[in-house]
Amino acid sequence: MITVEDVKKMRAEAERLQLSGRELLNNTELVMSECNGTGAEWMGCVCGVIDTFNPAFTLPSWIHDLRYFTGGSDAQRKTADDEWLDNALICVNDRYGWYNPYRYIERSKARRFYLALRAAGNLAWNSQLAEDV
Repeated sequence: MITVEDVKKMRAEAERLQLSGRELLNNTELVMSECNGTGAEWMGCVCGVIDTFNPAFTLPSWIHDLRYFTGGSDAQRKTADDEWLDNALICVNDRYGWYNPYRYIERSKARRFYLALRAAGNLAWNSQLAEDV
């Protein structure tokens, strides 16, 4: 469960890193109700496991969750997914110095997550559109 304090910390981190879409985190109630971390809502507790092993992906995933909550066209979905990757790479670079091999492992993981997102994210995107009808 996301707390108000969690949202404040993530908002400050997004601002410090100048992440794209950081303004979406200003709606604390929406963040607390819609953000689940890295992975689709239907994945349940798996999202927490993914976040535990990939902490640099959590903040970009919150922003991404809010983009998916908003929904839109296929082009907007692609933009949201691209934004996730850009933000994830920024967070990875911030967490691991250029000299740390984990930086390159995590960057590679981010790219693989992005490919999975592009391949299967339409299920979550389309489910949001179905809820709107």
